[in-house]
Amino acid sequence: MSFELEKNKDLGAKPIVINIHNESLSNQNFRTALWTGEYLQVSVMSIPVGGEIGLELHDDLDQFIKIESGCANVYMGSSKQCLKF
Repeated sequence: MSFELEKNKDLGAKPIVINIHNESLSNQNFRTALWTGEYLQVSVMSIPVGGEIGLELHDDLDQFIKIESGCANVYMGSSKQCLKF
């Protein structure tokens, strides 16, 4: 089952099928949440060159990062003082 995405609207836990590549490339916003479930959120971001999102904490869910173009530094760890990964 596929749903038409309403721009800038999180569809919540409804099941959806999307082309994440196309959604990423067409996104003009810094951050747009497309779908939020109990343990996962799907967001697309458009971060300007030299920009950053700052530190985030996700204790209760998984995060998947896919870079469409350019380069990125991603730091992960058990705390902001211990970014070993």
